[in-house]
Amino acid sequence: MKKFILTSMIAGSMFAIGLPAQTTATPPAPKTRIAQRKENQQDRIAQGVRSGQLTAGETSKLERKESALNKETRADRAANGGKLTGTCQQV
Repeated sequence: MKKFILTSMIAGSMFAIGLPAQTTATPPAPKTRIAQRKENQQDRIAQGVRSGQLTAGETSKLERKESALNKETRADRAANGGKLTGTCQQV
């Protein structure tokens, strides 16, 4: 409620002094399913650190695995012209 009141006051004052208000703000794009899963994983790791359920070594290991997965994804995208498919082929 406070945000709304403050925003209303700012918008009103901008109108009163003749400054143009931006009315064509685009909403942020929704997160992809994968991006949301990555964010959730990072949140779980952070919660584990805060609660003491994860040691520094465990946290480091999880972060290394996450980094390796991101690196593998980037390499796969580079090898396929920027695209990844949902299928997995066994070699």
